[in-house]
Amino acid sequence: MSFFTFCFIPQIVMIIRTKNVSGISLWLWIMVVTAYATGIVYVISLKTSILIVSYSLGFILSLFTTFLLVYYRIKHRIKTN
Repeated sequence: MSFFTFCFIPQIVMIIRTKNVSGISLWLWIMVVTAYATGIVYVISLKTSILIVSYSLGFILSLFTTFLLVYYRIKHRIKTN
């Protein structure tokens, strides 16, 4: 497993701690989630268990980051209206 799998954790912690997502690109995270999803399909075809675990964790963490991004943007819009 590589450090790339866990590179999302500092961003997740920062989002939860500050509740600020103003400088984060939603489209970037949508692309990251899509890339991990297609990567999972590929590594499943390779039947390499360590890559399947790595890509799955990356997918889950990037999906969670995307969820936080959308959640806090919606919450901020409701708060300002």
